[in-house]
Amino acid sequence: MNINDLIAKYVLDKSSQEDLDTLREWESSSKENIDALNQIRNSWDDLDRLKYYEDFSPELAWSKIDPELNEEELARTFRLPWSSIAAAVLLICSAVIFWPKSVDPIKTDFSSTDTIEHISEMDGSEIILAAFSKVDLPKDYSTVRAHNLDGKAFFKVAHDGERPYTIKTIHGDITVLGTEFSVDVSDDRFEVFVVEGKVAVRFNSRDVHLTAGEACKLFEGALVKYRLTTPNYLSWVDQKIVFEDADLETFVETLQRHYNVTITVSENINTNQCKINTVYTDETLQEVLDELKTVFGLNYSIENGQYRILDIQC
Repeated sequence: MNINDLIAKYVLDKSSQEDLDTLREWESSSKENIDALNQIRNSWDDLDRLKYYEDFSPELAWSKIDPELNEEELARTFRLPWSSIAAAVLLICSAVIFWPKSVDPIKTDFSSTDTIEHISEMDGSEIILAAFSKVDLPKDYSTVRAHNLDGKAFFKVAHDGERPYTIKTIHGDITVLGTEFSVDVSDDRFEVFVVEGKVAVRFNSRDVHLTAGEACKLFEGALVKYRLTTPNYLSWVDQKIVFEDADLETFVETLQRHYNVTITVSENINTNQCKINTVYTDETLQEVLDELKTVFGLNYSIENGQYRILDIQC
């Protein structure tokens, strides 16, 4: 498929994952390609705001894009002639007349239900969105790559020294240039953990800088920085949990984080009496509890979506 078809499908939100990967490769080959796609995207946004197709002027739309593009740079990766970019714009303009008006041209908001979502961004970054979470992506990647997050997500950020990558939350903002890190945010929780690179977390007008292996969390109204040694902290990303001589307290804390549920333990249980050695890969919480029921005689209850361990024999 040629590049003008890919661009047209992209702005009409009809791209497959393969289409997006190919378009991202073309876009990332030069800053001029990035600017070109942003110009086309912005022009499409202007067209989408027209109430009637009779108001549409192809000449006006083209005039907005033409001064910004550089034919030689646009052709760098796919050797595109100028006519190909023109064809892409004309194809998009035709879609204004013939495509249903209810089409949302660009998907920028993602919400997950009970499974994780994998999101590929146009700048080459990747997001793994945890269950029951929501993230909003930028419509324009030409300046600051701004995101909004509610819930939990793992970010693999494509390096770009000229365009900072930011995540805004209800508690504070995170700014990076290129790294891998996780963010977990809710009304009463805010945690950031850096796997690679470094990030700056802004909280109450103060910046907290984190490097690989460091984390920060909201505790009693303050942002506390610490070195994270908790195993399985990112188990929800690769869906693998490893326990080595884990006591019941550690086991329960890990399951709560991994499955995003609340699990309490009856007061009469000694949480140090069990040592758990096992590996779970892609198992559901129900499958994990069923295994403990068989091995340790686990007895538990479920009420209003919350789990309570009533008894366990070790």
